[in-house]
Amino acid sequence: MSPPVVPGGWGAGSWGGSGWGGATFTPGGAFAAVGAFAPAENVIRLLFTQVPYYSEIFDEYDASDAAHYGVTPVAGSSGWDGNPARPVSPVQVLVSTAQANALDVYLDRPMSPYPSRYVISYEGLASANLGVLLPPGQFTVVGLYRRLQPQSEDVVLPTTDLANPQTVSAIQGSGVGAALGPAAALGVFNVDDSGDYAFDAGVQTVKKRILRRGVTDKGAFAHLPATYGVGLLSACKTLGVPAKRNAYAADYASQIMQEPEVVSATVTAIQDPVTPSLVHFVITAKTRTGSTVAMDHPVDTIAGVSLANLGA
Repeated sequence: MSPPVVPGGWGAGSWGGSGWGGATFTPGGAFAAVGAFAPAENVIRLLFTQVPYYSEIFDEYDASDAAHYGVTPVAGSSGWDGNPARPVSPVQVLVSTAQANALDVYLDRPMSPYPSRYVISYEGLASANLGVLLPPGQFTVVGLYRRLQPQSEDVVLPTTDLANPQTVSAIQGSGVGAALGPAAALGVFNVDDSGDYAFDAGVQTVKKRILRRGVTDKGAFAHLPATYGVGLLSACKTLGVPAKRNAYAADYASQIMQEPEVVSATVTAIQDPVTPSLVHFVITAKTRTGSTVAMDHPVDTIAGVSLANLGA
């Protein structure tokens, strides 16, 4: 593809493509690159006054071609882990859906974390109408942009885990599952508004691990002790016997006490007076921060299912 031209002087007439040179290529102009930052560990976002020419057919000035970009670590920079900034390479370029007039340059691996620094260079880019060629340039970016999260009164514990909500209360007010319905968000890994895996923290992580212990059979996880798990689902047919219910409730309390945040726990097994096939394991636990975890873990002894995801 020949260089883009803009009319001027003799170029307004039929002589524009001849040796008279009336049609000239104009660098700079209103089209310019204005900055760059990293919105994720493996993405660098380039900001422009307008989105460059983007054809996706890999012609000469196609901004989707990763060959137009280079990313190199700043010599001597390192991440918080003390390791030198690792080398990365551009592999894909997309028009950003999160920010107007921006391109997201995806890398083949995550950059080293803050405060490592990288230089992203670009060349061979043109304006959307191919009227202006952007001179080669570069920007320096910090290895990882971290968004500060506002404090929440619900987050009372320092522990975090991948967001995998097990109860309706864990997703209420969070926006998760709003489009598909709450049931569709239960028991699956969710993403945050940056597109990365979401995390939960505090009481919700304790509730999730308590429920996990209750439904897991002993020895089910090869990487955990053989005593891990209560096995309520496997034992559901025997929970109609009071002595069995109380034995499982005692084991459940002992299991909950093994969670690092928990300092005391009680579990009481109660047969539902209206629906006798339901056995409620009523759980109360105290954490090291002084907060209380109160929850009801009902088990259907006929269907052999846990109904904890319907409660708090």
